[in-house]
Amino acid sequence: MEEETIIFDDFLPEDLCESMIEEYANKDQVDRTNRTHWSKQIVEGSNIVLVNDLDKKYADVIFQIMAGQELFKEMRKKSPLGALFYRWTPLSYIPPHQDDGIPYALTIHLNKKYIPNYGGLYLFKPSGRENWVGVEPIYNRAVYAAGNGWHMVTPVTNDRDRLSIQVFSSE
Repeated sequence: MEEETIIFDDFLPEDLCESMIEEYANKDQVDRTNRTHWSKQIVEGSNIVLVNDLDKKYADVIFQIMAGQELFKEMRKKSPLGALFYRWTPLSYIPPHQDDGIPYALTIHLNKKYIPNYGGLYLFKPSGRENWVGVEPIYNRAVYAAGNGWHMVTPVTNDRDRLSIQVFSSE
């Protein structure tokens, strides 16, 4: 499969974004963290990343939006691992890595009023290139990645959590 990264702005309806932020941004309970469910090579010295399974009512809407776009055709043929809400706490990050066994991933950023000083940039390295490409985690911006390429998230450098939705499919 050829590596491909595509960026979409204003990916989800505004009311869906607001509902998910309201429900998950300050949630007391988490389903897992990076420290309990990610390999040590991916956690490194990162601060904690809080992860919640996205409620079916939200996941279904996201899957319906994806179903309406030809680009996601191959991703829809695979078994979804689900949709997750991530809260990247200050000084959390994920080092350069590949998602083995996950050929398709979609990240939807949910931070309002993002500025570059906040960190948390999504970086990916296109196949055959020496330089990394950065994507600012702007509110309601989605990043679709196919092909298990190298990617990372830079450290969050402000006191606000970096919020994102992750949708993965398996082989």
